[in-house]
Amino acid sequence: MNRKIWIGIAGAAAVVVLWKAPRDRDRTPLEDSLAFSTAATAPPMDTVCVEPIQNLSHHAANLDGVEEELANRLRNAGFSGSRRILDAGGKGCEAFINAELVDLSGRGRKTAKIDFRLTLASEQAPRISSSAAGKSSGASLTKFAFNFRAAENAAQTEQQQAEREAISAAIEEQVHQIRVAYQRGLPSWLPSAQ
Repeated sequence: MNRKIWIGIAGAAAVVVLWKAPRDRDRTPLEDSLAFSTAATAPPMDTVCVEPIQNLSHHAANLDGVEEELANRLRNAGFSGSRRILDAGGKGCEAFINAELVDLSGRGRKTAKIDFRLTLASEQAPRISSSAAGKSSGASLTKFAFNFRAAENAAQTEQQQAEREAISAAIEEQVHQIRVAYQRGLPSWLPSAQ
């Protein structure tokens, strides 16, 4: 009888020690448990092809050049072969990005929300399925330098420029999430990379 009590006490003490053990505070307990089961290296993903971005926001927005902007930002983030799917014809792509503009709102200062999925060429299920949001600065928008083709048009209204700035900020957040997930090894599923 005494032996069973001592085994129970030892087991309870082991649980307490493991529960209170120091761990990386930037990760959740779920991520801690997955740390031993996920690969530390990401699959090769030098060439990311960007599908045409769809506008599902029920708001007329000019998305000309958005794919080029996303591909340029991905190249700047270290994915050197990134390009539009239309330029690549689907050949030589190691990953694909599908994205939709799902919300574009605000009066003076605009907010854009983009839902996106990153899928490896050899897989059907996406490795990343997330949302990215961006806001325009609300400052003098004429000073903001855009990389979009349509933004080069001097006749754009301030509202259109605010929309472009919000979309550009959402694209930057999207690239940040992809870069962080890639640094984590692109596990098949993991809580948001924020």
